[in-house]
Amino acid sequence: MSPFSISRARVLISLEDRNRTIEELCSKDGKTQEEIAKIIGLSQQRILKILENTTSGSTNIELTREKQVALVRLILKGEKQEAIAEKFDVTQGYVSQVKTKFYDGALKAYRDEKLLKREVAERIGLQCEEIDQILGTFGDLLNFTPQAPLSCIPEPP
Repeated sequence: MSPFSISRARVLISLEDRNRTIEELCSKDGKTQEEIAKIIGLSQQRILKILENTTSGSTNIELTREKQVALVRLILKGEKQEAIAEKFDVTQGYVSQVKTKFYDGALKAYRDEKLLKREVAERIGLQCEEIDQILGTFGDLLNFTPQAPLSCIPEPP
């Protein structure tokens, strides 16, 4: 039985085997945390915690904020996480963690804190168009329309 049928078949496996499977799905198969969560039957947050606690799921290197922004920009351009990981000499799991941190941060600032997109962009260090892209992945929230990024236009003095 393949590890892809774990959640559907309700197969009992040890935590060690489960964590190894999660690590392999991330590092070898290039699956995102969201994809792994669906496969295994856990939340994306739980997958993140498991990857943070595994040897190859974490990295000894913490990228600078500027490099994290550059990494997210490559994701937004459609580059594969594995390729990005090689460029920055980090694991694919780390790339996924940075993506999740930026995407969740943008969503929280926009939806929960009610910041304008330009304010979100300034806080995160991205351009308004990039915030549009990120928010667009969450669907239609707060009447979000990517064709009209009016909140990115600076307010007149």
